[in-house]
Amino acid sequence: MAEPVGAAHLVIIEANHDGMMLQRGRYPAHLKRRIAGNRGHLSNQDCSRFLGANLGSDTADIWLAHLSANNNTPALARSTIEREIGTGVRVPRVRVLPRRGKDAIWDSADVGNTSQQLRLPFGHAD
Repeated sequence: MAEPVGAAHLVIIEANHDGMMLQRGRYPAHLKRRIAGNRGHLSNQDCSRFLGANLGSDTADIWLAHLSANNNTPALARSTIEREIGTGVRVPRVRVLPRRGKDAIWDSADVGNTSQQLRLPFGHAD
């Protein structure tokens, strides 16, 4: 997934939980292990490391999605990501998507035209 993310103008990515909030929270131990495990949800910290290592110079916007209502806050998710990516010459805008509803419209004209349609490694819809 790193290559398509590096070429994207808009990245929509999960920032589900803060590791400390999850560990200190009220969820039972088995659920905490599942959420934090390799096949669980992406933490703010893991999300920030992934973005810091893989964002391209053309990335204009990052939208954080699927935040936990119990183990994260929009401000914490945003600040964790901004701290990691905020050192470059061109820093993408970071937006936290609402947990419910339809509040996100992105216009590619804001970042200029591109002649290349990216192919993601998910198979084809033939």
